[in-house]
Amino acid sequence: MQLIIIMSKGGGGSVDYMDFMYRVIEEMARLKIPVVFKGALVLNQALKDRGMPYNFRQTKDIDLNWLAGEGRENDLIEIIEGIVYNLGLCDVTVVCDRKASKELDRSARIVVKRGGTNLFSLDISLRENPFVVEYKTPNGVIFLGSSLDKIFADKVRAISSKAIFRRAKDLYDLYIMSMLDGYSIKATLEVYAFEDKSLGDFDSFISRLDDLKYAYDRLEEIINKPFFNDVYARVRDFCLPFITGDYIKCTRMVDGVWNSQASMWIETY
Repeated sequence: MQLIIIMSKGGGGSVDYMDFMYRVIEEMARLKIPVVFKGALVLNQALKDRGMPYNFRQTKDIDLNWLAGEGRENDLIEIIEGIVYNLGLCDVTVVCDRKASKELDRSARIVVKRGGTNLFSLDISLRENPFVVEYKTPNGVIFLGSSLDKIFADKVRAISSKAIFRRAKDLYDLYIMSMLDGYSIKATLEVYAFEDKSLGDFDSFISRLDDLKYAYDRLEEIINKPFFNDVYARVRDFCLPFITGDYIKCTRMVDGVWNSQASMWIETY
């Protein structure tokens, strides 16, 4: 695995930023900061927990739901400053790059910088997230993160709209997630009902393959990236009930559960 390195002051020593961000998560969990983690770091941990022990995709973001309310970004800045300094990254600044607003879907961004370089960021949503499970890091620290069903629901919604062209990473993530069993259409619909958000029409996913391939081929920091055609076919099968609209047929008595080996959804009663 190729590592992207954060060099310490004066060039002596180095820190793997993926490992460092997990240490930040661990410290926030130990301090009982009111957050629920999500995004690539959580998905990576979930895959490891299920026997896929590798960093499937590099990232420079810690994604989270901040549960302390709007207007308290400065509290989180102080928390992150203390954590990164305690972890030995002392020659950096922590700044609020974007404040939350309704126009920005109640999201904010905090950046850890060295000079003019962004080392990593925290992308913060102020929305509720009740779809939470416990994860355990290799150091034995338990933290709260989004469930796989919640992650799946978010990524299916992302590729259902034109946003897919700036979120081609979600196409790859769904490909990797499809190697695991147990996703439930009912559980996915519960996420959509809670958030009161609808799916797009998947038109860009279906009809603009050349543009989608271009966006996918531009993805970096993926080791041994599979061919676009293989990824697309697998993701199409994985998302098929949502593309065709068959997910609407799921009722209280009927569900659909993903079978990774057969690469298909199985009806259950």
